[in-house]
Amino acid sequence: MAVSPNKRAAWKALLGSFVVYLVPVVGPHVLLLFGGALAQELARLGGDRQAWWVAADVALALALQAAAGALLYWFFRRPGLIRLLALFGAAPLIIGFANYMYMLVIPTAFLVEPDTAPERAGWELACAIPNAELAALRSPADLVLERAGETLLLRNLGPQGIQAALLRMPQCEVLDLPVENVVPYMVPGGRLLYQTMERGTSRVRWWYLGGPASSPHPIEEPPNRSNVDGGPILSRDGAWVVWMIGRQESANRRRVPTLLLRSVEGSAEKLIRIQDPILGYYQLVDADLGAGRFLLVRHLRDLVEVGMDGAARAVNLDLAGVEPQPATLLPVGAGFVAWDAYKERVGYAVCWSLPAGAGAHRALNGRNIHSVAADPRGGLLAVSVSRALSIGDMKDAVYVLRSRDGSEVYRKYLPTYTRSQVAFPGPGFFAYTHFDGVKAQVRVLCAPEEGNPE
Repeated sequence: MAVSPNKRAAWKALLGSFVVYLVPVVGPHVLLLFGGALAQELARLGGDRQAWWVAADVALALALQAAAGALLYWFFRRPGLIRLLALFGAAPLIIGFANYMYMLVIPTAFLVEPDTAPERAGWELACAIPNAELAALRSPADLVLERAGETLLLRNLGPQGIQAALLRMPQCEVLDLPVENVVPYMVPGGRLLYQTMERGTSRVRWWYLGGPASSPHPIEEPPNRSNVDGGPILSRDGAWVVWMIGRQESANRRRVPTLLLRSVEGSAEKLIRIQDPILGYYQLVDADLGAGRFLLVRHLRDLVEVGMDGAARAVNLDLAGVEPQPATLLPVGAGFVAWDAYKERVGYAVCWSLPAGAGAHRALNGRNIHSVAADPRGGLLAVSVSRALSIGDMKDAVYVLRSRDGSEVYRKYLPTYTRSQVAFPGPGFFAYTHFDGVKAQVRVLCAPEEGNPE
């Protein structure tokens, strides 16, 4: 029995429709065939992609195959030059549509949450510092710097480059420091510990600055220090430089974490050998010699308290699934603030335990947490988010939460990739780096006790 031309055309179209699985899909770092990418998704179902996401990709594949089959059926029913040219003309449209949907539209739907929160930017402006931004810096635990009403700025001086400056509240006093663009460790009084790298070499030098009216002087590095020991910090009073060094034990060749304290003038020195340390990587966080206490972070997230006698005590923190690193873990009295340093795709979160309350907050999908700050009064928490993905339409934002219930009391949107630092430069003040698309400025706002009135 002879097969009708329509049936022959249908069979040819069905077989030819599978060509859509040979469409190349181009990612940021990879080139795959559509069919191969889809097969990988199905093989990893239940892994890093949601089931609904995989279902959407399968639906896209079936829709593309149906469209290709319809076009081929149209051609095979009455083959001709015009229809052949139309078929070739449709090919790049199908390839472009497949890439647009598979690499942009569908991932955006599952990875990027729309931000519909309104701006709440009614706080009074205390002052604005033009051509400046808040510096990323390390400082002692317990919000010592914030309680002193100080923070660090980086001022753009144009052809003269970038210069650090001390901001003192409540007068909004800006004092230039003879320091360029650095990420320092800072204690009250504008006392800094920072490093530089000599041009043309890889030699790193450490420097100490005693305040705005001082000149930097070099700090000698311990001869037995290793790069894995991390950098030094300043004691809270600014009188001592504290190093973490792994002293070599001759009996068993074991490196024992040891604290080396040197006066900033280099005339006095103390060694504190940590007793019965748990093996792991340690990083110094705080040196409170007045209280006889040092804080260290082990394995990037475990807090350890060490006394002047070297006795170590683990500090248990309920991080609620947050995965911080030393730079994103802020001890505050008996509490803390911690936020995710890195997440593969979604779910950046911050958690806290402060005098006014404990809680957790998850940033919208598609954003990372760039900066977090805590109010020294304990009632407010500031968060800065920026886009974590190259897809989707997202603005940066800074917002302030009440620590007792996590409710939002302030929000300001900023241009994409502003990556604003946030700070509480003293009780009652909130600061962030504002960018209008051309120039940056630091805005300091008057922050009510727990945000806007109820």
